[in-house]
Formats: sequence, structure tokens, C-alpha cells
Amino acid sequence: MRVVLLPCAPYELNYIERWANELAKTGWRLRSIPLLLPFLAVLEEAEPARYRLDYERRDYHGYYCRVPFVRMLLIEGEPTGYSPQEMRSIGYFNVVCQPIFEPVITLMVFKDIFTLPMLSLVKNPALFGDYPLFGFMTALMALIILTGFIAALVFLIAFTWRRSRRVELICYRVTGLTNFLCLAWALLSLLLLATVGMYYPI
Repeated sequence: MRVVLLPCAPYELNYIERWANELAKTGWRLRSIPLLLPFLAVLEEAEPARYRLDYERRDYHGYYCRVPFVRMLLIEGEPTGYSPQEMRSIGYFNVVCQPIFEPVITLMVFKDIFTLPMLSLVKNPALFGDYPLFGFMTALMALIILTGFIAALVFLIAFTWRRSRRVELICYRVTGLTNFLCLAWALLSLLLLATVGMYYPI
């Protein structure tokens, strides 16, 4: 088993089919595409076979790999082939909303968790001296969130006008990583606040 970068976005169905069949020739196949890190792919060794994408259904038996956000499965069979219109339609409704709105939803749900560390630093400047990592990580997270929103905006522009697939893919990966780090920071903040709050109440 090994983990690699997914060479395309999940909505690029033809690229996924082509890549999966190229992998099969070398004795590997897709095991999973992590939901929280959709720009990565987990591979496993397997006998050479042909693979195609099909719409997700519950009654399927046999090998499959779920492709996140597009509600499709990679299964054994002859490649289907999808038109650019189909791929763009799937991309707009199932993928583009994910990098744009997921960090917004995360910030809304965990707004107190994101703001409490900053308020704590303002009210208790001594935290900088006693907990330098606390201040550093708070500043770093603010920078990551800003970078994520900029990357999401550039991704939306690149996806809409199709000027550069490379820029589109890079921005998709950056926004995906930002979403993951936002969730990780929310959990880490709970631990930090539980520890720091014992000595510096907010």
C-alpha cells in the first residue's frame, strides 16, 4: 500500500479512468480517496484489470473505490468516457462548492473555537511568553485560512474560464489542505484552551 497525489481533481472523470487503467498495468489500483484529503490517493497492489467510473449505487458487489464529492464508484469494466459538459456539470454541483463553502461552514460552526485563542492572547499578553507555541500557531492558522480563501477564489476563476488546468489543480489541492487544517485546528484549539484556560481564564 502507498499514498500518492491524485493527478487530477475528482470531477475530472476521464482523467481518473485513464490514470486508474495506467496504474493497473503496473500492478496497482485505487484503494481509496480520503474524504478529508481528496487530493490524495491510497493505492494497493492488484492483478491487472480494466476500470471505469459508474454512478454510485448500494447494490454493487465486488471491487470499488468511492470518488468523493461526485457520487461515483471506480469499478472493474471498460472505460465509459464522459463529455466535457458532463464533467463540468458534475464539477460545478459536487466539487466546486466544496472548496468554496466548506471553510466558511467550518468557521461558522467553530467560530468561537477560532476566536477564543486570539481573544485569550489579547487579554493575557503573558501567554506569548509562557506559551509561545500558542501564539505562533494562532497566527499561522490565520495565515492558512487567508491563503485558503485566496486559493479558493483563484480556483473558481480557473475552473470557470478553464485558462490553466495546472493552476486549477494546484488551487484545488491548496483549498483541500486548508479545509483539513481548519478542522484539525478546531480540535487542537479545544486542547489548547483546556490547558491554557486553567491558568489564564478568558
